Amino acid sequence: MNTNYSASQSCSLISREGSTAIKGLLIFLIILGHNSLFSSLSRIGMVYLYTFHIHAFFLLPFLYPVKSIDKHRITDYFVRLYYPFILFFIILSILNYIAAHFNLIPNGNVEILHKTINPQWLFFIITLINGNAKYIDYFTGFQFLWFLPVMFSMYILRDFYYSKISNLNVKYIIIILCLLCYLAFIIFGFRTPYNQEINDIILFYSPFAITKALGYLFMGLVILFLIKKKNQSINVLIHLIFFSGTLICFICQKGGDVPIEDNYRWGLMLLMPFSFFYLLYNYNSILSKIPFLIELGKYSFPIYIIHPFLLKIISAFIQNYNMNCWITVIIVQIIVTILSLFISKYLYSNTLIKRYIFPHKWADFKIKN
Repeated sequence: MNTNYSASQSCSLISREGSTAIKGLLIFLIILGHNSLFSSLSRIGMVYLYTFHIHAFFLLPFLYPVKSIDKHRITDYFVRLYYPFILFFIILSILNYIAAHFNLIPNGNVEILHKTINPQWLFFIITLINGNAKYIDYFTGFQFLWFLPVMFSMYILRDFYYSKISNLNVKYIIIILCLLCYLAFIIFGFRTPYNQEINDIILFYSPFAITKALGYLFMGLVILFLIKKKNQSINVLIHLIFFSGTLICFICQKGGDVPIEDNYRWGLMLLMPFSFFYLLYNYNSILSKIPFLIELGKYSFPIYIIHPFLLKIISAFIQNYNMNCWITVIIVQIIVTILSLFISKYLYSNTLIKRYIFPHKWADFKIKN
């Protein structure tokens, strides 16, 4: 793997339209992955999706130009990614607390590792800092906000890695740390061959979800290496890997809540994210010709925030009337995708909401009406 600062990373390796279309496809798959109706009908389908779809969002930034790392850049990343996490975490925690207080939802929906942390407000602040998905779920009733702290840290790590202040020795140290975190928190992220509490403790004491971000940094470095080495042989190999992985996933499925053996899952996690993203990159010019994907991609961030609430409401209604089948899964997928898109467009059309709820950089707060 090339550890030198590459001049080619000063320019984008993908067109704006191609990048936007990829985001559109990925957010569509993420909505499907969060659809409990889909997972109840096909556990293996859910496992299959989670071997590649969410990871692709973390690999996409490695196709963009590398920015110089300084306090202004870090501030902009914080405003774009960590500020919305803090905002929505606080709002959803308050709503979840009220709902639990009035017995509208079950109280305490995950097992807490650190039961000794008291008072609860201290535990709340720690979760704000570590961005741990399990504890985000405990306070808010949702896990999806974990994505934002990880992406925040990964952007900073990426820029630091490629910066001129990071010499060769530092790069090698980063790569070693990245490899360890990649194995522990990406490959073994769902199920570990060792005591799961080891991962839980490390994640709990990792500020800004940096351990997961290091794992995704490793993946980004690998995919960038593959894309820069792109040739006919690699193209053929990647296609074979992805389609072979797909066949293995569905052929080797079994019944129960864990629909595939761990060894198969770990093998798929090792190969599927890279092969899937490589194919996305390979065919991005085709995807960019699909207007609906472009439209979804433009609003992928607010759609990501909005769709879990729509899914929960609609899925609860359907399950209450025992109407779950493949037709309802398709209908719900279409309804939630379109509704999320329209709501996102409305939110972005409001200058104040876009500026103070979904800011892109620190300067957005300074713009006067």
